[in-house]
Amino acid sequence: MHPPESRIPGTAITANPAKQNYASFPFVVYFDQKKVCTDCAPPFIFFAEEQRYWFEVLRFNVNADCVRCPPCRELDRKKRRRKRSGGE
Repeated sequence: MHPPESRIPGTAITANPAKQNYASFPFVVYFDQKKVCTDCAPPFIFFAEEQRYWFEVLRFNVNADCVRCPPCRELDRKKRRRKRSGGE
């Protein structure tokens, strides 16, 4: 679970545990969360709708954590794609 102080009040949306990949405890609600990017350091928000997409559509394990802001996530994906394709 994420620390309560990272949750943004009034942003809760209902989760569907049946669509989640979990071992012990699924999410029953998602909240927008205040985060700090591990790559570039500015704060960003991991939105509740984005969490729903990660955990219910993409079926990431609920223990996965968003540690990069959207631009850094895109840059990381591009680097991994280049590495897989033999570049870099």
